[in-house]
Amino acid sequence: MFRELFFSLVDIKNIHLFESRSTTFKRDNVLQETLIISASRKMRSYPNQLDLPFDQLSRSSVIVSSSAGISDLDQRTWMYYSADSLIDMNSYQKNLHLPSSNQDDKVIEIFRKWKNTLNTLGWQVSTGKIVDFRNSDFILTTKVNDAVPLFWLHNIRFMHYKWPTEEGLKGKAKGQYFLSNSKSSKLLVKNVNYVLLRRFSSKDDSRKLIASPYLRDAISNYSTIGIENHLNYIYKKQGSLSCEEAFGLAALLNSTLFDRYFRTFNGNINVSATELRDIKLPSIKKIKEIGADVSTRNKNTQNDIDEIITKHLNIQL
Repeated sequence: MFRELFFSLVDIKNIHLFESRSTTFKRDNVLQETLIISASRKMRSYPNQLDLPFDQLSRSSVIVSSSAGISDLDQRTWMYYSADSLIDMNSYQKNLHLPSSNQDDKVIEIFRKWKNTLNTLGWQVSTGKIVDFRNSDFILTTKVNDAVPLFWLHNIRFMHYKWPTEEGLKGKAKGQYFLSNSKSSKLLVKNVNYVLLRRFSSKDDSRKLIASPYLRDAISNYSTIGIENHLNYIYKKQGSLSCEEAFGLAALLNSTLFDRYFRTFNGNINVSATELRDIKLPSIKKIKEIGADVSTRNKNTQNDIDEIITKHLNIQL
């Protein structure tokens, strides 16, 4: 992979992060995450070479600075880090974390103490198989025989979903049903409990991660459902997620804790399944405790979720 090759060839010296997506290229009316990396090729080591302590320090120390955009560069903040604390070479993606505050440092430290991943907990994440322009012949606006529910990105809200809905992205409604037959059935998934997660965040979203628990009991008269390609879905490899697992995992993904952590290494609008597989998670016991707490409430605000998460994980941000 590119990152593995890149980090093996160079020593990073400086990283500057532009925190605002709209300010950096404001003149051109472009929304774009931007950072600048300064690096030098790794020095070769020779037999019997003497490495002085200050020389090792200079090669491993990285300055991370940040500003909202170009206009406030003279007011930028910066901190020193070791390269090892920023680059997770044990992750599949070789993630580069870019903390921009002491709070980000605390969040990264919390995640480093966790040992679980989706895979170790017996869960998997996949991307919806239905692609709008490829499978348009099967997408329906009205219910007919052999039609099943179809979930799009705009069906998924913070800790809940709305289906069916006449609302759509940019005012364009999307068909809420998918015709199931011998040609299309391979695109559908079993109607079991899931966590549905938006793959993309729009310019109007304040969060990177927006997830909802999906419980089959709410739409139990279908054996399969359709999930469009702009959604990821998390499921149990064997069997089905319990109610507590679905609510607990959705609450974690919707928490400010996870949003902050995700922002330290994800600099674009895409939430990939590969990145989700790498994210560390607390124990299954804690996830179920969180889910049991969340699922008993009629409605959960951001503050509610954050309070529940910090209480059960015994953390302070």
